[in-house]
Parts: sequence; C-alpha cells; structure tokens
Amino acid sequence: MEDVENVRSFLASFKGKSPYTYANALKALKVFFRDFLKRSHVVASFRFSHIGIALKRVPSKAELKRFYNALPDLKSRAMFLLFATSGLRLSELLKLKLTDLDLTRG
Repeated sequence: MEDVENVRSFLASFKGKSPYTYANALKALKVFFRDFLKRSHVVASFRFSHIGIALKRVPSKAELKRFYNALPDLKSRAMFLLFATSGLRLSELLKLKLTDLDLTRG
C-alpha cells in the first residue's frame, strides 16, 4: 500500500496542470509498473480523467469571402489563398520563394 500512496502523491503534483499532462504521467506509470516491475496492482485503481472534445467552428464560405475581400492588398490575398488551399503550415508558407511555385498548374 505504500507504493500506491507514493504514486498518488506523485500524481497529485500534476493538480492544476493540463489533464493531458496528468494522463501522460499516468500512462507512463501504468506501463512501468505493469511491464517492467510486474506489479500492475499498484496502479490498477488509478483512472484517467475524462477529457471532453472541444469542437472547432469552421467559417462559412460567405464569411471566408467577406474576410478575403477585406484584405488590404494583393500580397495578403495571395497568401490567404495559398494558406487555404495548399495545406502548408504558416512557417512553410512564409519560407516560400517564387521559384517554389508552379504557376502553370491550375
């Protein structure tokens, strides 16, 4: 029972942090005790907290069109279209050179 209390006090140090951080620590402990120490009973009573899914709101086509039309210059509009259609990350988009673009493809 002393081991269970040690695990409990260790996991208590994650209170107030992200639930993902707690879950990662608990996953590591469960694997360690189960596979390495062969003492899975020590961590068997610990459960993962439920982490809800936060749904993201996708802008409508009308909102995207309104945003595009509000952009101040051609460079901003081009970057917006590249970002929206290429699948590149922002850092990859910012590193692009004109020679990287194939302007013949539609």
